[in-house]
Amino acid sequence: MAVADLAMQRAFAEACFGDDEGAADAGGLPSVLSRAGVSGDDMAALVAERPRIWLYRRLVRGNVTDVIGRMMPRARVRMNEAADHAFERGMAAFLRERAPRTHHLRDVPMEFLAFAAPRWRADPRVPAYTVDLATYELCEFSLGVSYSPPPTAPPGEVVVDRPLSFVEAKALVSLEHAVHRLPEGEDDRTVPEASPATLLGYRDPAHAIRFLELSPLASRILARLFDGEPLERALPAACADQGTRLTDEILASTAVLLADLADRGVFLGSSES
Repeated sequence: MAVADLAMQRAFAEACFGDDEGAADAGGLPSVLSRAGVSGDDMAALVAERPRIWLYRRLVRGNVTDVIGRMMPRARVRMNEAADHAFERGMAAFLRERAPRTHHLRDVPMEFLAFAAPRWRADPRVPAYTVDLATYELCEFSLGVSYSPPPTAPPGEVVVDRPLSFVEAKALVSLEHAVHRLPEGEDDRTVPEASPATLLGYRDPAHAIRFLELSPLASRILARLFDGEPLERALPAACADQGTRLTDEILASTAVLLADLADRGVFLGSSES
């Protein structure tokens, strides 16, 4: 890519996501262009289009902040009320300090949460459960837009030395608060119980988003199975993680779990390879 093209890209990125003060200042655009390496005729042409560029800035920023807010609506309103507009401040910092890196608007909320969550957790004004709520809401959205091809065959016989096959639209999410039990209305202000939980989120055959609460051992077993470990390795390793030994009872409960996941359309049987 030509140097001039890279400079233009840097200039538009800063024009869209730089400080509001610089954007509003009458001399802001030439300064932005100069820092990005734009000069000469290119600078003159862009400066002449200053009103259009700032309109473009507002459109781009509006699209980004709108999709972020829409994906975490309950966390947003609770956090803003409790912690001096912490969600809005997080979005402003995200745009100013990092800005989206993805080419896909649907992936921006995931980038934002990865950026903002550590800051929120370090801020004593932000209720800890609201970070969990944002994580939970975003997981719902991510599952809804993820690609998952339909299964080509019914679940087959489980083979203990082969990896197991699962649908792609699934996720394990660990929470420190029972936000998954909260009422869904944005006006609700129930404070969830501080109760750690790991959920399996998935999209069922009718494309509805579902969550299944797992025991600590079941979550560790599934994490290993999802990573491609066969049952003969995943089960003893997960038990060791939990400080327990593999028993007939655990073997039986794992079989029940896999049968349940097959009924839910999550487990597809053993892989052929």
